[in-house]
Amino acid sequence: MLRKTDSFWRALGIAVGLTLLAGVVASCGGGAPKLPSPGPLLPLETSTSMTQSTAVVSSLAATSTTAVSSGSSLATVDQNSASVTSSVGINVPAPLPLSGVGTANLAMFQSSGAAYTFSQFRSVESNNTGNNGYDDATLDPTTLKVVDLGPFYQGTPTVAVDLAISPAAISFAWPSDRGYSNLICDVPGAGSFNLDALCIRSQLRQMAVMAKLNDYTLSQAQSQLYNQLSSDSDPSLGSSVNQQQLNQVVDLSLDISNSIANIRVSGSSDSQFRYSVTIDTLDNLSSTLAAVKATFPSRAMVRIVVDPNVSLDQYQRAIDLAHSMSIEVMIELMDSQYMASYSLTSYQSRIDQILATLKDVDAWEVGNEVNGNWLGPDVGAKVAYAVNKAASLSSAPLYLTLYWQLGEDDAAHSIFNWVSSNLNSDEMAKISSVGISMYPQEAPLGASFFRVMTTLHSVYFPNQSLYIGELGYGGSGVTGSWWWGSPSVSDTSKAQVASSYLGLLLSLPYSVSSGPFWWYFTEEYATSPQLLASLHGWYR
Repeated sequence: MLRKTDSFWRALGIAVGLTLLAGVVASCGGGAPKLPSPGPLLPLETSTSMTQSTAVVSSLAATSTTAVSSGSSLATVDQNSASVTSSVGINVPAPLPLSGVGTANLAMFQSSGAAYTFSQFRSVESNNTGNNGYDDATLDPTTLKVVDLGPFYQGTPTVAVDLAISPAAISFAWPSDRGYSNLICDVPGAGSFNLDALCIRSQLRQMAVMAKLNDYTLSQAQSQLYNQLSSDSDPSLGSSVNQQQLNQVVDLSLDISNSIANIRVSGSSDSQFRYSVTIDTLDNLSSTLAAVKATFPSRAMVRIVVDPNVSLDQYQRAIDLAHSMSIEVMIELMDSQYMASYSLTSYQSRIDQILATLKDVDAWEVGNEVNGNWLGPDVGAKVAYAVNKAASLSSAPLYLTLYWQLGEDDAAHSIFNWVSSNLNSDEMAKISSVGISMYPQEAPLGASFFRVMTTLHSVYFPNQSLYIGELGYGGSGVTGSWWWGSPSVSDTSKAQVASSYLGLLLSLPYSVSSGPFWWYFTEEYATSPQLLASLHGWYR
């Protein structure tokens, strides 16, 4: 992780010890039962649900008229021969007819029913930080590649955007009562629309795919709210849909993810899943590993960041110590903050040295935050070298971590554009798992997590499992416009971030890898009991 500087931002202007830990873990249910040591971390086998996700991802951006049989036992969305069958009794909104390229005028309404002005919209989007918090983009709705960055301008009455493709999706930061999310909202093309309704419809369709992939039936309360929101999602400019319903749909999406995650972790013990944190320093290593073990009594993994200024012998001792405690180890070959200081030749030498020296490694992270704009030149070539070298010398699975941003920096470094332009399919075939590094203050995700991860899996990495490669909130060096859980950084807000994103990860049928690799674990475990409780709360 790079302690990001102001240059990251598009506008370039943003200005307990173990006793306590044991008590926290015990308070989460009296301690976890003793389980056998996990088996080896195996290469992923493509599952039926993974194959399904490839077939249904386009339904998130479906464009043709859809017949929905609400009276039957299944409500079916059929678009371009990809059939998405939702759970019992929900009325999935039909895609809107395409209206072609041109200008879309979008109205967004406050809970009072009054329309936002453009300046009011910008204030909310940016969390009152001005240009530094404008992160709007138009996207290809299937690939989520950025088509146009910063396209919003004064509209009638709120926002206007010129669309070069139809259908399109628009992306921007927006709050609910849980904090800021990235909203990805499908737009059929030119015309005048209620933006709240467009975003609600996109979220509802996302939930239908989520239910389908997980074979999940919504509860009675969830179905009732879903159907009410669906019936109220009139996208015409004069409709009364407003922020109240938009907030409800975001909450519902997160609640359904949470329900699916609970069923998944309670119903089976996936031997491939590892509960994981990051260790970015070897200081106080014994105490840190003891805290990991107390939080995750089995199936624990630590990602150890290799610092160029620390001898590799020390890292081997760290690996051996972790293994003596039945904790698996992923070695991060090089953190993103160091990449720019290495030429391609010196990078190759460093990778050779690490791979030749460190033994009994359970997994290798062969690239960290690789699409970050701070990594310097030759990143694609460096990643390819690390992948090929590690694959030739080790049978341990290879992990690759991308940096989540979709409008908070330039388009070339947005996650999907960068992947399309820089990663070679031959090398990617050797990767077992692909993850994203997330710092919600710097780039919100939240309610769009499922769509983003499903697209990442289905369009780009259909044979890989997905994981959260890095997560943090409010730590040293983290800046940004947006908040999640609570506007003020505290143990409570960190716990909310960790719990929310672990739940979102565990709701994915192809998240059989690891997460969340909390970056600040070493610095925070002794003083953040709620954070530890939230991490332990998902442990089974």
